[in-house]
Amino acid sequence: MKALFLLFLIIGSFSVSATPAGPDGVLVLYSVNWPDSNGNGLPDTRDLAEYYMQRRGIPAQNILGIPTRTGTGYNTSMDGALDYSFFYDSILTKVNAKLESYDGPVKFRDKIYYIVMTYGIPYKVNTNFATDNHPLWPGGSYAHNIRSLDQWLVNIDTNVAGTYEAGTNRPIRTAGGSYIGVTQQELFPSWYSHITRYTASPTTFKEARDLNRAYYNYYLVTRIDGHSLMHAKSLVDKALYAERYLQNLSATPEHPYHGVGVFDQDFGTDAGHAPHLVNTKRWFDGADTYSPFKTGGPLGPWSLIVDGHTDEIGQNSHLPIVSAQVATAGVDTAQKRLTLNFTSTKYYLGGLFTAGKTIVNHEGDTAVIDSIANAANPSYLFINDASGFDPLDSIFEVGPDQLLVPNTLFYYGYYTFGAYYDVYKFQTGALGFHMDSGSRYWSMRAIRRNITATGGAVSEPALTIS
Repeated sequence: MKALFLLFLIIGSFSVSATPAGPDGVLVLYSVNWPDSNGNGLPDTRDLAEYYMQRRGIPAQNILGIPTRTGTGYNTSMDGALDYSFFYDSILTKVNAKLESYDGPVKFRDKIYYIVMTYGIPYKVNTNFATDNHPLWPGGSYAHNIRSLDQWLVNIDTNVAGTYEAGTNRPIRTAGGSYIGVTQQELFPSWYSHITRYTASPTTFKEARDLNRAYYNYYLVTRIDGHSLMHAKSLVDKALYAERYLQNLSATPEHPYHGVGVFDQDFGTDAGHAPHLVNTKRWFDGADTYSPFKTGGPLGPWSLIVDGHTDEIGQNSHLPIVSAQVATAGVDTAQKRLTLNFTSTKYYLGGLFTAGKTIVNHEGDTAVIDSIANAANPSYLFINDASGFDPLDSIFEVGPDQLLVPNTLFYYGYYTFGAYYDVYKFQTGALGFHMDSGSRYWSMRAIRRNITATGGAVSEPALTIS
């Protein structure tokens, strides 16, 4: 993943735990240098912060204004990168001081879990690393200096302790530690595996961080963003609407609020494309043991659209499709089983098929998938009737017959660089990510099409996330 800034606009909206952090656990940041477009004497970013806090019930003291430029005057662009020394002196240490202050008898540090930035705060920090002196990728071809501002607020304690070098203004590692976004192990926070695939508890960011606050003292950093103040406010309202009305309507596809999950990527071998897509799909179709989307789980399996071909949905008029080839001697009519042909780069193909869907071969023979066994090599499809299929048959999962996807509630795709194919109409409350190095282009266009929560990359190289 590529140095992400996050535009998440929902905090815990889809949590299935009874113990998420409440409104008192949110710290809201706004820019004191953003213009005042409505003439009320406050920067628009402050207007948005107060609107969000009022709608979410966040206490008035959980707010902090931060400078986003030197001197006085307005900062009118969110794309310019702040020099790390300015970021450290004017933002990082100020946020840290807020966390060290008290709200009555309680330190803010002891109650804050989430940091939310508002429209008007720049996306980027210039760490002043060059390709020949980056601590993890020396001599690489990427511009290592531009990093996500959001990322550098995740691990505030370590970054404040590290300070920066005089003269170069580069961040300094703390003794025995590192700044976030430099070591690979910090890209996979301990709570990630708990919340997703590997254990039943804890189930929220709050629970995981509370296990050991001395070690897990990082923050979930998000931002409320949009193309204007009014647009950003509307995203707050859409998130609240979704929390109240969003539900699994897979059993009633004719319902106007029926939504689908879309999983689309080029099935390349770089960046773990195939396993990422398969693991995400397995989470949402309930195949993983601890997924809330499993049958009998609190959310239940949702309707899915999957594409496993090089062209993305909408690229060159491409429709979503999942396909594979039956292996030599891969038809077992007695067991009603098809064994899929294995290659070193495509052994995940079985995981892209969905139980309950219909498959067809070039002769027009069809069968319904009963279940899928995808233990690497080989992969099996168990179907209701294998008699019409032959070894080396190409098989296709029957997908939508129209290009427009009018009811998208979740989207996960990559890898076409800096592209957005305008075939999605997002439901209110929809979440989506297009994982590529220019994905901010995708996210900023998706919110014009009603997506509510998204994220995008501000820079290469890989392995730095916020």
